Amino acid sequence: MHHLHFTLTISKLRKTYSLKYLKKNKLLTFSAVADRILPADANSPEGGSMQTAAVVDWYMMKVPEDIRKKILLFIDVIQFTGLFFGGKTFSNNSIQAQERQLKWMENNKVRLLRMGFFGIKTFVEMGYYTREDVWKSINYDGPILTDRAYSDNTIRELCRNILEISE
Repeated sequence: MHHLHFTLTISKLRKTYSLKYLKKNKLLTFSAVADRILPADANSPEGGSMQTAAVVDWYMMKVPEDIRKKILLFIDVIQFTGLFFGGKTFSNNSIQAQERQLKWMENNKVRLLRMGFFGIKTFVEMGYYTREDVWKSINYDGPILTDRAYSDNTIRELCRNILEISE
């Protein structure tokens, strides 16, 4: 009697998350800002990755529209204010000019500039530190409630770097 053996190869297709808010120039500016706020070092990745941007982009769907508009507008303000710090838009300036500009915004006497800076910084850090690939570099073992269900599985998949990310 002959036995037939079949080998079935199933290739896992990765689902894709398409950015909705951080596209083109906004993505370029956000990534440059995130790299200055959380620069790469020997043990951890830089903040301005597509994974960080995707987590922030996903979260922007959850915040009230007026706050989302303000954050997106402030990203444009950062980009064009770069002209005063290095003669180019923020994402095209030198690292030194970018750092000088962000420090100026962080310590500015104009409350809206300070608040905008801290808003962007908060979004960058939230997007970065929720990524599981970052946890090892900060010696974090993961969430205490590992069996807790997420209200939207997309964020879990983004933090685990399971999804492809596209503009």
